[in-house]
Amino acid sequence: MDKRIIRILYVTTFLVQIASVFSVAQDSLHVEDQIAVLGNPSSDSITLRWAPLNFETWQKGNNLGYIIKRYTIIRDSSVILPAELQILNRVPIQPKALDDWESLVKKDKYAAIAAQAIYGDRFDVNLSESDIMTIVNKSKEQEQRYSFALFCADMSATTAIASGLWYTDRSIKKNEKYLYRVELFNESDSIRGSVFIGSNDSYQLPKPKELKADFKFPLVSIQWEKDVFGYYTAYRIERSTDGSSFETVSDNPLVTLSPGKTDQGRYEYASDSISIIGAEYHYRVRGISPFGELGPPSEVVKGKSTKSLSAVPFITEGEVLNNGVVRLIWELSEEENSSIKGFALERADKAKDEYNVVSKELLPATNRTFEYVETNQINYYRIRTFVLNGDEHVSPPYLLQLIDSIAPLTPVDLQIKVDEFGNVQLNWKENSEPDIFGYRVYRSNFSDEELVMLTGSPISTTSFADKVNVNALQESVFYSIAAVDRNQNESIISSRVKLVLPDKIKPQPPVFLPVKGSESGVSLRWLPSGSADVVRYDVYRKTSRSDNWIRLKIVETTTDSVFQYMDSHSESGEANAYTVVAVDDAGLESEPAAPVRGIKIDNALRPAITWKDYTINKEEKTLTLHWVYQAEEVTEFRIYRSVDSGVLSLYRTIEATTNYFTDKIFSAKQYNYAVLPVFKNGAKAKMSELIKVNY
Repeated sequence: MDKRIIRILYVTTFLVQIASVFSVAQDSLHVEDQIAVLGNPSSDSITLRWAPLNFETWQKGNNLGYIIKRYTIIRDSSVILPAELQILNRVPIQPKALDDWESLVKKDKYAAIAAQAIYGDRFDVNLSESDIMTIVNKSKEQEQRYSFALFCADMSATTAIASGLWYTDRSIKKNEKYLYRVELFNESDSIRGSVFIGSNDSYQLPKPKELKADFKFPLVSIQWEKDVFGYYTAYRIERSTDGSSFETVSDNPLVTLSPGKTDQGRYEYASDSISIIGAEYHYRVRGISPFGELGPPSEVVKGKSTKSLSAVPFITEGEVLNNGVVRLIWELSEEENSSIKGFALERADKAKDEYNVVSKELLPATNRTFEYVETNQINYYRIRTFVLNGDEHVSPPYLLQLIDSIAPLTPVDLQIKVDEFGNVQLNWKENSEPDIFGYRVYRSNFSDEELVMLTGSPISTTSFADKVNVNALQESVFYSIAAVDRNQNESIISSRVKLVLPDKIKPQPPVFLPVKGSESGVSLRWLPSGSADVVRYDVYRKTSRSDNWIRLKIVETTTDSVFQYMDSHSESGEANAYTVVAVDDAGLESEPAAPVRGIKIDNALRPAITWKDYTINKEEKTLTLHWVYQAEEVTEFRIYRSVDSGVLSLYRTIEATTNYFTDKIFSAKQYNYAVLPVFKNGAKAKMSELIKVNY
């Protein structure tokens, strides 16, 4: 069920502020509430109302019941540490047994619906009996049971108590504030909801605000500001004919389901039907809280219902007959004749000028056409309708011109400016013809492309604002102007004016080709950027000893298909990272090319290790070799071995932190060993002297 229908408040902001010092309150905020709880304080008690937030929780609550835990948080304005816990009901609160509902059903229609929702074998909502609707009804039945049960509890305190959704705590003290927690009985999932409240807390139902009424026979449309704080779940509309004695317009309270986060959802709406035209009616609205309380009435609005036009007349046709006679035809439903006194035809030289009446007398309400002699070339007409209730309605202007086939001159002196955000401003010189109706603005992306009209209808000013995308790859656009007279004759389109757009698009990054390292340095090669406005490439290097990129070289663009640079200044054997950035003619830089690594090759051989000694353990039949080596950046030692006259080959690899090696040997054998250091930067060393051991 929608939380807006349940209308239950969550734990107050004050609880959030003190939750960090109370483990119980803190825990309650860390678990997402599945039961919404609202408290109503009074001088001697606190009443709780709660509502499960989904069908499954509601069904569990009906079966298991609810336990009310009360934590005393504040006493005499002081925080209690730890909070004092008291379980208010030892017997779980559950819906009344089916037999106990019988007496309630006879007195309370909401109790009847709630009992059916809780205990009924089938829950009908009287929809169509077609096959498809039967399937829909079956799939929605659980949600309907849940929704109607909670709605009825909101509408009736008696029903809420019988549904097991109500509890009154009469053991409160005025100097204390409590955290009430409503939990499912014996539920391991900790399904619960909380409210923080004290008997001294202010509790006053507000008046509905901004009540308005629109009286249009035979209906009165009423609206008022929605209660966004959840005080009310329904409303009662009250009407009076004398302004003092009010009665409800319906036996059923009004519940609206409009969304609360849109402009349309800001208001509640209702309507009432009235039977007497011209009679004065008074209206007010009162809210109904989840506790069944009737809130204070709103301010009273009043008005008289008069019959008005349901549509505005408009001129559909105008033509010039022989000898300058003008005929005008307008439309308005014949059903409106009984509400109309008559019509008047008005004329002006311009649409926004002052209009003069050309019909000498008020035209009958049955008229829909009028003829008279007109000598002006350009004419704007409108029909004024006089309604019996005193209203007047004016049709939109209608233009009627004498025949004119001469097009105006082409506009000149087109000036265009654009800012960095793509806001374009066009200005041009005003045409001198007296019958100019307006101008049309055209645009194209290329000089030879067909122009596209930007103005749906001619504009009356000599300026126009446009918006272009400066984040696209396009570098320029073209504009033209044409003038249009009142007979819709269009001038020749002006010559296109080119507008160069500000460059906001970064160029595309270049792409590296494989890197080659040699004794001379690191050879970098890359494919050019795909952007046509690139003017140079900046080459950067970062060493392994630093996080900073250093620009090495600026390479100007050429027509070459591959660009290259040789870094001959890097240290031999050191692995460096390289990247290239493309720079366009606006100074915009591309994203760096994907970094590559390169090493200036160091072919100088490092010295070999120095043998120290070796020892033989005859009992364990092992041989341990010892050596000394002082060079830096060694990553490992490779042990080479041969037995008797065998070929010397790689035998083991050990860490660089170890300067000895132990091997298993057998008697009557000659073992030959050599050691080769391996360096981090790829440098090479000499193979050690061969050490021979006979055993």
